[in-house]
Amino acid sequence: MSDAIPIRIASDCALYVAKVGVTGSSPASRSGYYTQPPEARTRHVGWLWLPFCIPPSGTLAGRRRQAIEGGPGVADLSSSMAGAQLFRRALEQATALVGGVRPSQFGLATPCTEWDVRTLASHMLYELSWVPDLTLGATIAEVGDRYDGDLIGDDLVVSWRRAADAALIAVDRCDPVAIAHLSYADVSNDAYLRQVGGDELIHSWDLGAATGALVRFDPELAEAAYENTLPDVKGMQASGLFAPPVPVPENADPQTRLVALFGRDPGWQPPH
Repeated sequence: MSDAIPIRIASDCALYVAKVGVTGSSPASRSGYYTQPPEARTRHVGWLWLPFCIPPSGTLAGRRRQAIEGGPGVADLSSSMAGAQLFRRALEQATALVGGVRPSQFGLATPCTEWDVRTLASHMLYELSWVPDLTLGATIAEVGDRYDGDLIGDDLVVSWRRAADAALIAVDRCDPVAIAHLSYADVSNDAYLRQVGGDELIHSWDLGAATGALVRFDPELAEAAYENTLPDVKGMQASGLFAPPVPVPENADPQTRLVALFGRDPGWQPPH
């Protein structure tokens, strides 16, 4: 989960569900491709509940819906890496980068528009905290505001490791074909873990770029995340919350292609 409860809707739908608790129009995380109404792209705190549309079958969210209901599109969910494996490997990389963040760096700018390092880390921790609940079948309503507020506390690394340990235990125990109740649809745990793993991975790059850490993704992991993202590039653009993919050479490495696909400049540097 994240600061915006994820739904992505067709262009002829005008109803949204959003959970907003940060400032600005920062890039939406990949856990469902968040679409917010214009009024949710400024400062808001708390829940904003509005009706929502079931994603059409032509979208990635719709294909995930079809995977639950049956019918065409099930094959589109596959990639070279299972969701649990992708999540574990992405979390390992994210944990290494979070572990290097110093409190003195919290105010630094990040590639995420209007998010500083602390806000970005808080977002990553917030999303991570939802994993045990969602993989065990809890609904958004049942979890409620459990993870609202300051999750970082006095020590980001300690808070992160606590959440990461709980998430890994839950992932080890969960059934990959059991249902995770997201706000835009019910999806398999496997599909959910692909989403949240990819989100933590791309945001770990954001974090490393902001703090000057050397970021080197496992090429197999980056390729799997790229495969999961590529089919929905048009939908990401339609949301208005992602920058257009950045052109890179055809022979670019998997990490560069993944970062560019999410609208990040692989050569981004903090402003001076």
